[in-house]
Amino acid sequence: MRKILFNLVFITIIVLFVSICQASDKNLSESFPKRNTFTLPAQLKDFGKGLEQAGVKIIYGPNSVPAPEGISEAAKKVWLLLPQVPLQAQDLKKLDALRKFVNSIDDATFEKLKTPYSMKDRIINGKTTLWITPPQLKHNDKVLIFIHGGGWIVNTRKAQLNLQTAVASSLGMKVVSIEYGLSPEHPYPAPSMGRRHFGSHHRS
Repeated sequence: MRKILFNLVFITIIVLFVSICQASDKNLSESFPKRNTFTLPAQLKDFGKGLEQAGVKIIYGPNSVPAPEGISEAAKKVWLLLPQVPLQAQDLKKLDALRKFVNSIDDATFEKLKTPYSMKDRIINGKTTLWITPPQLKHNDKVLIFIHGGGWIVNTRKAQLNLQTAVASSLGMKVVSIEYGLSPEHPYPAPSMGRRHFGSHHRS
């Protein structure tokens, strides 16, 4: 149970870090300055090789950013293990490496969780969706729609699978994760429009 909870926190918060590490908005640049060096926990060294090959400087070790004030000692220990990865939307080579890094972790999680959960892809209104059914399905007439984060540029329907499966089991219902087009290939508002099209089709 502890391991599952840790993985849930780990995968969920990595998305938050991906979304804020290098915000391109000028108003946010002072709060989140561009960093030249990023940190990953030692256990992710194999996953980090692609980032290094793309020119991203990585230090393997504890999180280099001070923990927020007011969090518990247990939370501080988790904080030290959190990775800091670059959001490199302006550099396509680094963006590609970042996507592969995140997706490789998600794919590994998928292999671990595809049993006993039922995970099947379905194409709905031209959008690929992942349907997750928990071992004990209590509400077959209900579906929770999951929309992944990632700053509009990273992640797929397989993102945060620990969270998705935990919610499915807790509620006893199916979870459907939507895959939408990412920038810069699909500039805003394409991602949000894709999610709306799915919603209107599914309700009908």
